[in-house]
Amino acid sequence: AADDKQAYVPVKAEGFNDILIDGKRDRNRAFHGDTVVVALYPRSEWKKKENAYSKNMEQLWKQIKEDEAVDEAEKEDSWNKAQASFKNTATNVEYHPTGRVVFVEQPKGSSRVHLATLCANRNLDNDAADVSKDSRVIVKNNKEAFVRAMPVDKKIPWILIPLENVLHFIPDLFDPDTRRETIEEIEGPSVVPSGVVPDDGGLLLGKVVGPADPSIPWGVINNMTIFPVRISSWGEKSQLPAGVLDGPSVGDAGQPDVEAHIALCNNELEMHEAELPPECQEEAERIVKKARETHEEECRKRVDLRNVRIMTIDPATARDLDDAIHVIVIEPQTPGGEVEFEIGVHIADVSHFVEKGGPIDTNAKERCTTVYMTHKAFHMLPRQLCADLCSLNPNEDKLAYSAVFRLKADGELSDSFRPRFFRSVIRTCCRWNYDEVQKVLDNEDFPEELRPQVTGGHIWEDACADLFNLECLTQRIRQKRFDHGSLALHKTKLRFQCESETNMPRGVGYESHSSSHELIEELMLLANQLVARKCRDSAVSRCAVLRRHPSPDEKQLDELDQFLNDLKIEHDFSTAKTVYASLRGIWEKYGYLTAQCVERLLMKPMRPAEYFTPAEPDKTKLHTHEHYALSFDIYTHFTSPIRRYADVMVHRTLTAVLELEAKGVFKEVQASDEDGEEAEDDFGVVNMDGNVSPAEYGLDLVEQELILECQLCNEKKLASKRAQEDCDRSFFCMYLRELPADNPCTAVAAVLVIQDKSCLVHVPQLGLEARITYELDPRKIRAGTYQEKP
Repeated sequence: AADDKQAYVPVKAEGFNDILIDGKRDRNRAFHGDTVVVALYPRSEWKKKENAYSKNMEQLWKQIKEDEAVDEAEKEDSWNKAQASFKNTATNVEYHPTGRVVFVEQPKGSSRVHLATLCANRNLDNDAADVSKDSRVIVKNNKEAFVRAMPVDKKIPWILIPLENVLHFIPDLFDPDTRRETIEEIEGPSVVPSGVVPDDGGLLLGKVVGPADPSIPWGVINNMTIFPVRISSWGEKSQLPAGVLDGPSVGDAGQPDVEAHIALCNNELEMHEAELPPECQEEAERIVKKARETHEEECRKRVDLRNVRIMTIDPATARDLDDAIHVIVIEPQTPGGEVEFEIGVHIADVSHFVEKGGPIDTNAKERCTTVYMTHKAFHMLPRQLCADLCSLNPNEDKLAYSAVFRLKADGELSDSFRPRFFRSVIRTCCRWNYDEVQKVLDNEDFPEELRPQVTGGHIWEDACADLFNLECLTQRIRQKRFDHGSLALHKTKLRFQCESETNMPRGVGYESHSSSHELIEELMLLANQLVARKCRDSAVSRCAVLRRHPSPDEKQLDELDQFLNDLKIEHDFSTAKTVYASLRGIWEKYGYLTAQCVERLLMKPMRPAEYFTPAEPDKTKLHTHEHYALSFDIYTHFTSPIRRYADVMVHRTLTAVLELEAKGVFKEVQASDEDGEEAEDDFGVVNMDGNVSPAEYGLDLVEQELILECQLCNEKKLASKRAQEDCDRSFFCMYLRELPADNPCTAVAAVLVIQDKSCLVHVPQLGLEARITYELDPRKIRAGTYQEKP
């Protein structure tokens, strides 16, 4: 919740809003992440659900009414329209059910380790004069038996730590030399005089004020130092929970590795930092050894594509190359026929090496994804696999999973060639990065000594010709995709230039997205779509691991729709296609800034995409396999198994489908539509209904396991996204902190929503958003009341 005194309990029942827990008493010591039992209050005590947009409009119209520069007739007309708008909104008033927590069923939140800074546990305004009012000063007397831990995650309450426990990890806290060293860390050695007594008493060292009574032992804690804290208890009559330090300090806030650690821990991704268990390392070594010993034997079992001109295109800094592509021009077989293009998308065959149920698989299944922080990556798989054995490095034999299909010159799938999926052995001939590809596509001068090496008997000119053919095809595919209804919401992504030794950010730029990126994006989207159809139209379709994107939340979209109508901004949000067209129209009519603001507001009603299997009960009542943003009827993730566990699951399902086909179990048949005519999809046939039992054919596909794994992948993917955003935000703060005072970073911002005592501000140039709180009462306004609320 925006208010730290409130919390919500999500409810998945259709037509029922989330339950509002209003206040600490009703929260009853429950933590964020706990599974709780809630007793609902009577309907008369439910809280009205606020419409932020209406409140925004009300204040804007009020300003118009009081503006002397506006003609009275125009004022009255505008006010009448506003009143009508509010009346229309009021007729559809919604309420949040309210309740109180009566039982914590699963204390997930309270059982976690939290990261916090430490400070004195005292009322700094009312303490006796002989005790320091500096929160960094810890005194040793009978009054103070606890130190206060202030979690970095603002959703977690303050925690009381026994002073004895703190001394276990900081045994020399009250030593004068340690005190001076800590003050020097805070203030710097040049500003630490000794024995200076300020006017109001106490001992002044730098800006740290100790107690006035020199006989009281005291020490100083750096309020930037982060400690791991674990909650031990929370008594019924206690305002705050009690806890203990779970280990020594992890470092100071504002340091790159510490900020990455905070981002991971706050999003429950601590596992990614941990060293791999010994059994995983041992298995990785066994896998690498076995792969080398059996390489030639395995190659003979696969389709050999080592002589095909296959290339990779990745960021210049990429180390894990998990996808490669090829294109072959297929000349017409008959006079007057059309030229077609064979496209191959080749993906690292991770599932061949990672044995299901083994130590590496078990560990990867818990991690679910590689987490990319601003300055480093925390990998899902051991380095021996993701950077060596599975990575499709140039001029090396690699095992791959291949999807091969043919396209017409207009980007449509060929009518005469059904897509093929098989395991292969490849040898990529060129490793491109996006900038190099863009240089070729833009016909820029490319000195020979700077060109990427082309190996395997292939030549530079042919590799460049492949790029031109692929760009032409993918741009047509992309145009058709957006014509069909795909939607793209853009968000600026910052890229930091960091020092090699300290990782401190010294420069900032923006993530580019050129036609070289679009080339790979379109081919991967198409391959994912084709694999999804293959798995869906199979005898084990209930075990298909798919990815859907539900349509936006209708209530929130209606609120935004009314808000834009009141602003007289023309739009149509009925489908993804009309959303995209509306955004382009707003851009052309009102400019970049307004279009960016509408895009940001659109992100709130958007539901997250998710992995699922058709066997999963549809609790959301969405009943769809479709991907709203891409406007695809079916979709999955097949192309990144090195960094996503869901893709490994898809590979295993696809393998099962191909094994069944090889045994003659799977058989495609003609289907009929309601009118009795033959119904054809892009491949000319659709699969029969019904599923076989995977166990009967020796296939290790268990529906319930797949359902649970999909759910975990969804949780980890969202957590990974939040952690990346948190880390980027911290790095941006570190970058700003180092800027000279006479050269601050300035950017244009737009106010998205105005509320009673805050407004939501968006900075398109930086892709950042913040809530600014303020005070409207003139009696309360004073310097320093304006602050950013996280």
